[in-house]
Amino acid sequence: MHSLKMKSTPPKFPLRFFRWYCHPKLQKYIEGDLMELYQERKAKSGKLKADFKFIIDVLFLFRPSIIKPTEGYKHLNTYGMYKSYFKISLRHLIRNKTFTIINVFGLTIGFLSFMLLGLYIQDELSFDSFHKDSGCMYRMLQHEKQEDGTVRNAAEIAGLIVKESAASFTEIEEYCRITAFGRAGLGNDPDNRSYHRIVSADVNFFTFFDFPLIEGSKDLVLRNPGEVVLNESLAKKYFGSESAVGKRIWSSWSQEGKPLEFTVVGVMKDFPKNSHLQIEALFSEATWPALFNWYNDFVSTDWASNSYVTYVKLKENTNRVALSSNIQSLVKTHYPTARFFKSEFSFQPFNQVHLYSENIQGNDFNSNATGIKPFYLYIFGLVGFLLLLIASLNYMNLATAAAFKRTREIGMRKSLGAPRGQLVAQFIIDSILIASLSFILSIGLLNLLFPFFKAFTQKEILLTSLPLSSYLMLLGSVFLTAILSAIYPAIISLKVSTVRALKGEMKAINQSFSIRKMLLAAQFTVSIVMIASTLVIYNQLKFMREKDLGMDVESLLVIDINSGNLRRNFETVKAEFAKPVEVVSITTSTRVPGEWKSFPIATVNTEGDSRKNEMIFVGIDNDFLQTYDIKLIEGRNFNSGISDSLKVILTESGVKQLGLTNPIGQVIEIPTIRTGADIEQLDRIFKAEVVGVAKDFHFESLKKSLMPVIFGAPNTAIQRIDYYTLKIKTANWDKTISTLKEINRKVDPDSPMEYTFLDNHFEEFYQADTKRGQIFLTFSIIIVLITCMGLFALVSYSVESRTKEIGVRKVLGASVYSIIGLVSKEFLVLVLAAGVIGLPVSWYFMNSWLQEFAYRIPLGVWIFVLAAFVSLLIAFATIAIRTFNAARANPVQSLRSE
Repeated sequence: MHSLKMKSTPPKFPLRFFRWYCHPKLQKYIEGDLMELYQERKAKSGKLKADFKFIIDVLFLFRPSIIKPTEGYKHLNTYGMYKSYFKISLRHLIRNKTFTIINVFGLTIGFLSFMLLGLYIQDELSFDSFHKDSGCMYRMLQHEKQEDGTVRNAAEIAGLIVKESAASFTEIEEYCRITAFGRAGLGNDPDNRSYHRIVSADVNFFTFFDFPLIEGSKDLVLRNPGEVVLNESLAKKYFGSESAVGKRIWSSWSQEGKPLEFTVVGVMKDFPKNSHLQIEALFSEATWPALFNWYNDFVSTDWASNSYVTYVKLKENTNRVALSSNIQSLVKTHYPTARFFKSEFSFQPFNQVHLYSENIQGNDFNSNATGIKPFYLYIFGLVGFLLLLIASLNYMNLATAAAFKRTREIGMRKSLGAPRGQLVAQFIIDSILIASLSFILSIGLLNLLFPFFKAFTQKEILLTSLPLSSYLMLLGSVFLTAILSAIYPAIISLKVSTVRALKGEMKAINQSFSIRKMLLAAQFTVSIVMIASTLVIYNQLKFMREKDLGMDVESLLVIDINSGNLRRNFETVKAEFAKPVEVVSITTSTRVPGEWKSFPIATVNTEGDSRKNEMIFVGIDNDFLQTYDIKLIEGRNFNSGISDSLKVILTESGVKQLGLTNPIGQVIEIPTIRTGADIEQLDRIFKAEVVGVAKDFHFESLKKSLMPVIFGAPNTAIQRIDYYTLKIKTANWDKTISTLKEINRKVDPDSPMEYTFLDNHFEEFYQADTKRGQIFLTFSIIIVLITCMGLFALVSYSVESRTKEIGVRKVLGASVYSIIGLVSKEFLVLVLAAGVIGLPVSWYFMNSWLQEFAYRIPLGVWIFVLAAFVSLLIAFATIAIRTFNAARANPVQSLRSE
């Protein structure tokens, strides 16, 4: 025994840290005997190892302020007593391998799932929070009331609105406007060029936002015409390891037939993945007045267009509603007299743009502006919590059942005078050991699976990026899980009287079986909800993939027109692309089904009709319907050439919307065109004759209701051609693509060929839903697996406690299958009860989810019956596997003691 003598200069860290932890009566021991041992360890192994072992030693003392030592317990023996409890816990866990493996596996998967889903949710909630002023930053929105009573929400407003508002209202401290000008090819090397969206911003962009510059000065860039700031990836792509600043870069934009070159004045770090703004090349706003004579006049008089995404910084405690009302009055005063003003304005918090922009138009250059719905974040958070809860319930259930075997141990401790608190401590030590081991294993698995997780979510998530509060919450959940999982079995065990405990009687504990049944039922309720939800998601995704779109998108290759060389003399270019034998047919159009750019919405009405009907406008040539296999059910197709430039073809729903009984020969009018959030009044109303009616087809995702389409000539006042679509039949796609690239190089040597497989693009519409389905499937399997492992262990304990009963039944002639049925009955009833609770819950959530789709499966009863049947089958298989061996065992062995 070490001396109790206090060291003259004890180490400050352990002494200071643990003085608050231990009861004052143990201070002498902590400062004396343990400190001497600490000094010896420090001299032998170093300070870090000595500190760690000291922490472990003191933790096993527990806090006597909570668990008071009783008379007869010497303070110096308390340490040894709890250390022995630790050894007993280890022996118990090693001896009961099935119990330990099931609980460690369940808790490990629970912690892992909780952390993975937590990291995903944390990333979604952290969007745009890295800007130091994000709390006072807002995006201005315009809400325009339509003639049909609906409201169109736009993220783009006229440039003058915020400029004049900032001058009139002191609440606006600063603003920054961003606008897009289509796409252009960049790159000095013709073999290393690609297309990028042309985005420009006010000169204060890099001081308004906290996007760092690697090269260049924040105060000097974007001030002069012809300047561009590239992101780090583009700078490396086009200039290699050399500095890009000061160099010129070629673009496919041209003036007087000559390609324009821009001067690189800065290189910005690639925007973080958790930024709703994603810009590769940022051009100076001063560029456009130098290129376009009309630009200065436009920006100095424009109060009505939707051209700029506008961000503002507001003073603290600003009344945003009052400010919006003042801006509305200001705009109304300056609004063009020829147009009716019917808009309101609002300020959207900057850090809500990613999650709350689903129904807002005008996010074309913001690839992350529309993120996952908050509804799914709640669901994922709930799934993560339920996984951890189920693992904890599993442990609680098994720990209660395992207490059957520990009654004599508890009775012995009670007879020797052990207080209740120390008996509870034994269970808590068991639980903390299992929880700690599970947590360590989950951290190891997390690091192992992290690359796959990031690839699946397409997110740049780092464990080190989590705030300290998240780590504290995670550690807290470990200990909370351990303590809560241990308290109930400990309380149940302490209810056993000392005499009965020493005899090994378990009647008192058996009263807890109804509680364990409730816990098991709760686990199966969650399992059934997940199974039913997974079945609904799978069938909805299958329905969308197999639904007839009214056209054929298989084997279609779409070539994007990005330069005048492909647009001029398009008939000649079309003939060149049609030469390879693999090309079955080819067409040109202004837009294509599944459009990834904004498409024009035409306001259509018949002569004398004041109603405003909206239809998708698509300019096509006479090969479009054949290439896309769209059926013409009335009238005729377009003729080649320009003879049908004032003719149109309507789809069935367009004819119905216009109320035409005999559409062929009718004249329709198009006064305005809406593209994204911007409405354009045509200089002259476009009038055209209806010459054909086409069968309805889905131009957009099945999440949206089918919208009427009006087909016009390829090049009109409304829009010019923008795509070639090729129907290809080939066994060697690589060779065919190479051939088409060679043709493109001949007709357009400066610009690379940009192409898309249309069927793959339609798949992308449902990619997010597919991933969610995969997430549900994965976690459904995990939940069912954890539940079944818990069921397996509970059945094991049930079988062990009924060994003699099973032996008697066998002697009396019971078959193996009747014994399996006997054991199964009580558990399968729980599964049925879980189905009664879980199936309505899953119906409610899945019905809400299906509302996102304009075309959806009916929520038939068979899906939920199938979910219940699968759950019953899984439960029965689990029970049968464990019961079969016990039912086949020789009854002599179990009845020998009788």
